[in-house]
Amino acid sequence: MGKPPIFIISLYERKIEDKLLDFSGFPVVRGRCASAMRLSQNFSFWESLMIMRFTFDWRFCMLYSMNDIQQTPVQRSPRHGWEILSNAQLKIIGITLMVLDHLHQMLAAQGAPSWFNWFGRPVAPLFLFLCAEGFAHTRDRSRYMLRLLIGSAFMGAASSLFSRYLPVQDVVLMNNIFSALFISVWYMWMIDCIRNGIAEKKGASIAVAAAGMLLPFIIGVGLLVIMANDALAQPIRRSAAFALTIIPNPVSVEGGATLILLAVLFYVFRRFRIAQIGVLLAISVLSFVLSKDAQWMMAAAAVPIALYNRRRGGSGGKYFFYIFYPAHIYVLYVLAWALEKLQ
Repeated sequence: MGKPPIFIISLYERKIEDKLLDFSGFPVVRGRCASAMRLSQNFSFWESLMIMRFTFDWRFCMLYSMNDIQQTPVQRSPRHGWEILSNAQLKIIGITLMVLDHLHQMLAAQGAPSWFNWFGRPVAPLFLFLCAEGFAHTRDRSRYMLRLLIGSAFMGAASSLFSRYLPVQDVVLMNNIFSALFISVWYMWMIDCIRNGIAEKKGASIAVAAAGMLLPFIIGVGLLVIMANDALAQPIRRSAAFALTIIPNPVSVEGGATLILLAVLFYVFRRFRIAQIGVLLAISVLSFVLSKDAQWMMAAAAVPIALYNRRRGGSGGKYFFYIFYPAHIYVLYVLAWALEKLQ
């Protein structure tokens, strides 16, 4: 595989002379460029520097590979007139539908209508789609993954405590979309590592990434086997069960491995919207044929995804979802517990 095309872009033309963006976690270069930046995963620093030095006045230019340009967080214009929903607006739609779904989950015994559950089916695909977009354009992938990992561990531990000390009949507190998002991002990262290994012809990198793809399954299955082994002491089995809730893995993830596959395919086909929607519809049909439950209604997520305009939208609120998601779940759960006690 050949190296990607090279673009020389004037800092003056991009109007970012004073403050450059940090692309995909690479170090930011300030002032006289090329002093500290690894410009592309397919070019060494010295290769990049030499190309710049002999192609243009390197003091006023930066070298980007096609990878860097596609992953820049600079907002792009919509390709079609119907693309009217920004990233922030998709999140608002997802959060609204999610609250309705969780109202039914927590308060069904108190009369919450069952059709509220229908509104929640498109939520997971919608947030997985946004996750793929976020991972592709985030300025720091390691921090992005760390936030999801912390959120997943917190939700696992908190749900275990609430279920133990405030039990609610007929309510299973297993909500943890952070776990699904983290596992999805993990596989996106491994896919990128494999791609880079192929491009750089590094077999060791490909092997490590392939092993990384198996690691979550090994952890999940291993903990499940320990938890189900009656020959082991009860504390060991309980510890494995607790670890299964706080360590993201495809075995116990909310929504199952199918949603993880959907997220990965969203990422693989992120430059082909029709392919993304086609994958979503195919999995929805498969869900209808195999399970015949309401999960097939996740196909409705195709509408807001088709209307997505690739713009961030809004301002601030970066951590709103990380706070709102666990907060609304535990508020509704405590409300269900209180109402059950009053009956």
